[in-house]
Amino acid sequence: MKPKIISNYVPLLSSVADDFITYLEPKTEIEDCLLEMKKFTTESVGLLSLTTKMNSFTDKPKYEMVSHLTEAFDLFHKALYSQFKLFKYFRTPLYKRFEIEYRIINRIVDKMVEDRLKEIKEPNQRDLEANEQNDFLLALLSDSRITQQQAHIIIRELFAGGIESTSNALTFSLFELAKNMDKQDKLREEIMKACKEGLTKDALSNMHYLKSCVKETFRKKIWFITFYSTKKCDSSNVRCIYHTPLFQTLIMAIPHSMLENEEFFPNHDQFIPERWLRSIDEEGIAYKRIYPFSHTPFGHGVRSCIGQRFGENQMYVALAKTYIFVPNNIVYFAMLDSVVCFDNSWRPPTDL
Repeated sequence: MKPKIISNYVPLLSSVADDFITYLEPKTEIEDCLLEMKKFTTESVGLLSLTTKMNSFTDKPKYEMVSHLTEAFDLFHKALYSQFKLFKYFRTPLYKRFEIEYRIINRIVDKMVEDRLKEIKEPNQRDLEANEQNDFLLALLSDSRITQQQAHIIIRELFAGGIESTSNALTFSLFELAKNMDKQDKLREEIMKACKEGLTKDALSNMHYLKSCVKETFRKKIWFITFYSTKKCDSSNVRCIYHTPLFQTLIMAIPHSMLENEEFFPNHDQFIPERWLRSIDEEGIAYKRIYPFSHTPFGHGVRSCIGQRFGENQMYVALAKTYIFVPNNIVYFAMLDSVVCFDNSWRPPTDL
């Protein structure tokens, strides 16, 4: 989806972020940052894709999505890193538990879609509402090439793929900015300057350092957020300059081996958002040194992530609102205790 179209959703994301900040305001610390970020991303995806408020910031959410998604991904990770992958050959207890959770998630999403469709009384209103309200579901259904079943599948993927990955990325962004207070101060300065008249799509488009911070988080923590890519070669594959036997050859692309390559990313172990700014031409971190395909966290081409623009804008808005909320304070992250705190006097220890 084009960036210009996604930018129309900024006011919706901003309203979710406002609710999120209101929910966080009474707290001085957050004991489980990842859980809270999942609530934010769940609410965002629900509003963006279905214009539905899920009440994730209350004790009684409208749809119980977060707990089932968390359980499903926990089971997935256990299966992925298990020594013996018996679930490939028969339905193990672990596989059955995952199957149950995923079916529940699908049922919840399908119920949400059906509830939204019931709100549409006249079919000829779809095009009008899709244009006026930036309703993603209605935009899908107004496309004659997409069936209702396909629309269900796309919405499912947005929930299943977008919530977990974006919440992890947000958590790691806060962590990296907490460790690097000079970067956090620079980011806050940019946000406060750009948002004098509120967080609008125009203000967001001028926050280049914010976007660089997100890119640098992906670079440093990509193996925590996404996985490596594998493909088996066969006779139908287009071969590159490398010679590989075609049949049953497994090719694996491991992102962090490229992202830790000093040739492209000098001082790769350091959090340096400036390396992504085209205006920076300092020796060692100039943007021109970066090989274009060394960093593709969302993939590339026709098979790239369908939720890329959604996910990126979720992160931009959430981070911007966080630092508007605490303009004179410091956001720090006690990693060992999984606690995020807001304080105006604390500085991280040098060995963090």
